[in-house]
Amino acid sequence: MNLFSEKNIPKLIILTPIITAVLIAFFVINFFIQTQNDYFEKESYRLEDIFLTNQKKLLEKELNKVIHYIEHHVKNSANLSEAELKKQLIQYIETIRYGQDGYIWIHDTTYFLIAHPFRPDSINTYDIDLQDAMDTFITKKFVDETIKHPKGTFIEYYWQKPKDVHFSPKLGFFKLYEKYNWVIGTGLYITDIEKSIYQSKKLLEKRIDDYIQVVVSISAFIIFIFGILSYMISNKINKVLTQYRQNVKRKELLLEDLNKNLERKVQIAIKEIQDKDKAMIHQSRLAIMGSMLSMIAHQWRQPLSKVSAILMELETATKFGKSNDAMLIQSIEESNKHLSYMSYTIDDFKN
Repeated sequence: MNLFSEKNIPKLIILTPIITAVLIAFFVINFFIQTQNDYFEKESYRLEDIFLTNQKKLLEKELNKVIHYIEHHVKNSANLSEAELKKQLIQYIETIRYGQDGYIWIHDTTYFLIAHPFRPDSINTYDIDLQDAMDTFITKKFVDETIKHPKGTFIEYYWQKPKDVHFSPKLGFFKLYEKYNWVIGTGLYITDIEKSIYQSKKLLEKRIDDYIQVVVSISAFIIFIFGILSYMISNKINKVLTQYRQNVKRKELLLEDLNKNLERKVQIAIKEIQDKDKAMIHQSRLAIMGSMLSMIAHQWRQPLSKVSAILMELETATKFGKSNDAMLIQSIEESNKHLSYMSYTIDDFKN
């Protein structure tokens, strides 16, 4: 089966642009989706970094507010004893809440728990043996790392959310208030951070999916338009081809009829030429015969004139009584000689 036959041309005109548009749309959409997936991955990492950075800034901000509050009251509470001031500060700090599960606690540099809103039974106890879910001695780690970095340090560990029995990963921030040797800490649960990041990712993913749907819809619309245009163009071309085939068929019939008429005309012309040739041959023969007769006449004139002169001379001699037998015989011989010449002349032209 010939794909490019005249019969298949309209189908090819319809299908070729559509298939081309579909293939282009497929590769473009595939490339676009791949690009968007790569963008989503990069943007997800960027969102995580940005969100984690913002959460770290939030921890620093909340802890700095506590430090500033302590410094302000230490400077402006000269009428209170140090013990009373510490007691008031601890009571206030234990009431601080921010975010979803954010709170403040305090250890001193000797590993004693000074303040904690959710461990009241452990206040003023030696807390160095406190471990998280990974068996890390977290109090020792908090205090030791903060002493190394008094202006602030971030530490990851596992701890329970308030009113929760399960341990969750947590990011803590700690600073040293040197006047009282307090290691002041706060933290955010990474699961809460991941939840917020997940929500941000879902929003980003939805935007990308909507964007992809728009691109796919536009591509489908373009393919649809291509299909309609191809169908319309194919119909136009098909009509032109049909008309062209009809014209060719009509011209073929005319040519066939012309060939038949031409053959008949040729036969008639040949017959006319043959008749003319016959007439010309006949005329040529007549002309030759006329020419031959003219030549014979030309050859005969002199002998005839001589014969006529002989006869006239014989007639004159007879009238005047001068003729005799010798003259008569001589006239006869000369006449016979001229007649023989005339006879020879006819034989020559005959041959």
